[in-house]
Amino acid sequence: MDSLTLIPTQELLLDEQLLEISPIPISGTPPGIARVYRFTKPFPFSGNAGFYYRDSELNGNTENSLQLFFGDDSFTWTTGSVVDLVKHYISNNLSNVEFAALTAGQENSLPVQIADFRVERVEGTTSIYWRTTLEEDASHFEVQNSENGRKWNVLGQVKAVGNRQSEQEYYFSDNVPRRGTQYYRLKMVDLDGSFMYGPVRSIIPIAVESIIAYPNPVSDRLRIDTEKAVAYLKLSDITGRTLIEQKNPERYLNLSTYPQGIYLLTVETTDGRHQVLKVFKN
Repeated sequence: MDSLTLIPTQELLLDEQLLEISPIPISGTPPGIARVYRFTKPFPFSGNAGFYYRDSELNGNTENSLQLFFGDDSFTWTTGSVVDLVKHYISNNLSNVEFAALTAGQENSLPVQIADFRVERVEGTTSIYWRTTLEEDASHFEVQNSENGRKWNVLGQVKAVGNRQSEQEYYFSDNVPRRGTQYYRLKMVDLDGSFMYGPVRSIIPIAVESIIAYPNPVSDRLRIDTEKAVAYLKLSDITGRTLIEQKNPERYLNLSTYPQGIYLLTVETTDGRHQVLKVFKN
């Protein structure tokens, strides 16, 4: 595809994707080459990826030291890329990654280098882990979430160490229940306000048919989220005493006046699904 080659080792779907070639290199020291392949949205890929470039697009980079870069608005560099100096072709094997763009540049040229970025489901919470191997004048990391890989929302910030040439590990917890495929990425912000984006990861956090209540623990307003409409709900204390009982209720309860403790929330949906949830009140 326009001198880009993708040889997948598993099913690859590129439906509803558009591909463009940009001459604007990614930032770095030095900047990348003046050829960046960009798809409409990130997609999972395992296999061999590569592309042909022109000698005039090297942009001051040493050709035999090029590495393949993959990412979205920002990039992760690879190691062990194969460069054909005669054909001006670079390629590398990628395993279980997601990207929306490919380019090439010098190894260690990015001001913040992400060696590992993982999203896992742990005990009902989406846990985001990442590890850096180099930081230069880094301010903080902004954790972002998306339901479609295009529109992103800010979940929170994690302060960066700032300047470090050894490994540093970070962690962020997303406690909000979510449905369907969820995408996560990092916005890496420098002290001067400049920024770049890290790789994208996806996860399906919960089953579609689940009944969930959040936030949990709750201090005031408790929201009930279901695939079908709620037909009945009942809130009981730990002794089984009924405190609230409603038919065809709103999808939230105001618990601000209730004392701290453990409560049991019974929810029935219009399709007959029944579930009892334990709710912790702050």
